[in-house]
Amino acid sequence: MSNIVYTYYDGIYEGDGDVLSEDAEKQHELMAGWKRSWSKRGWSPQVLTAKDAMLHPLYDMYTERCSKLPTANMPAYEMACYHRWLAVAAKGGGFMSDYDVINYSFTPTQPQADLVIFESNSTEDNVTPSVVGGSAAGFTTAAMIFATCDGNSVRLDEGSTPHTSDMIILQHMKHSGIYATCPIVKQYGTKGWKEAPLVHFSHGATRNINRGKFALESRPI
Repeated sequence: MSNIVYTYYDGIYEGDGDVLSEDAEKQHELMAGWKRSWSKRGWSPQVLTAKDAMLHPLYDMYTERCSKLPTANMPAYEMACYHRWLAVAAKGGGFMSDYDVINYSFTPTQPQADLVIFESNSTEDNVTPSVVGGSAAGFTTAAMIFATCDGNSVRLDEGSTPHTSDMIILQHMKHSGIYATCPIVKQYGTKGWKEAPLVHFSHGATRNINRGKFALESRPI
């Protein structure tokens, strides 16, 4: 059983002219807290980059197809979200976590299916791929769905701007059977977050807060 958990960072916060809500220093602070929390639970955290995604034989086709999907976000940010799936697939699968998910008690385990998503809104039955586990085949299947879907059929527009994402596409596919759910990740501030094994300190849940500092102070790891 592998204890490796991957996150993905491609430096989009480092470049000139990229206007995002948090600067690179805060991103690295948040990532350091992520590494510390997962290491304390027996995991070996590793950071993947675009170079890892490029190792997948379908990288060029995948990038070209995903670049045509509509987005209201900065294109480089959205592409990073798509590339992370290919990077984990190229590594042979395993566990993938956003680095704003802090681990409080989730110890190494095997994914129970080819693709398992660990955050789900129980009221709306909508998944958020903040923590995902699975095989190389499971991650590749998800990636190919992103690359081959009709962008117009999976849109959830932001005002007048056409938009989709890996999360929105997965939500559209919730009855397809391509993934299982194990909703143990709680968003910060939602019911049960203080007892949850994994807590997602997302942008939406922690607006205008230094997440790297706040995530470690709001609940001791």
